[in-house]
Amino acid sequence: MSVVSGNSKQNALFEKYAGRKDDATDGARIGPNGCAQLIADLGIDVTDRRVLVLCALANAQTQCEFSYEELVGALQEHRVESLKDLRKFLDSYNRKMDSDDAIFQKVYKFTFGYALMLGQKALPVDTAVPYWQILITKNYALYPKFIEFVSEAKSRPKGISRDVWNMLPEFLQTVKAPKDYDENSSWPSTFDDFVEYAQA
Repeated sequence: MSVVSGNSKQNALFEKYAGRKDDATDGARIGPNGCAQLIADLGIDVTDRRVLVLCALANAQTQCEFSYEELVGALQEHRVESLKDLRKFLDSYNRKMDSDDAIFQKVYKFTFGYALMLGQKALPVDTAVPYWQILITKNYALYPKFIEFVSEAKSRPKGISRDVWNMLPEFLQTVKAPKDYDENSSWPSTFDDFVEYAQA
């Protein structure tokens, strides 16, 4: 594993938000308040998909925090040296997510692990749904019905497994109507329950 060592501009960008007294963190980490200020200075809302893009590209391990290695490593990899450069890069990456599946999947699959709390193996539905609403912007025919199902149906899952999370975009792209669903395919059982609900 290579040692991260940013240039003076990258280090200054990190140090601007690290070690704040209201975060009770040392200079090696940006805490929640520092993260909030960074996002505000980028001119984006905390619920914007570009926040998850930044977290994914930094491979952040803790919600609302960045280590030096995470953030400065991402700045180095993508040749970013200023807030203006970072905003432009996030804007560009975010646009590509809707046309490049590999780029979308990098952020989408990262988010499941990022959103899990310590000890959890499945995401609570009330955690998964807001993240889906941030990440999935395409107008898939069954997407609104699926959100209704996991939120309200008697047969709704108690939690969202990694398999269900990872396979949802493919499911929505493949199954445009309940009649398109092949119950003999290797979909997780949650999708069986959903199709039954959608046909009712």
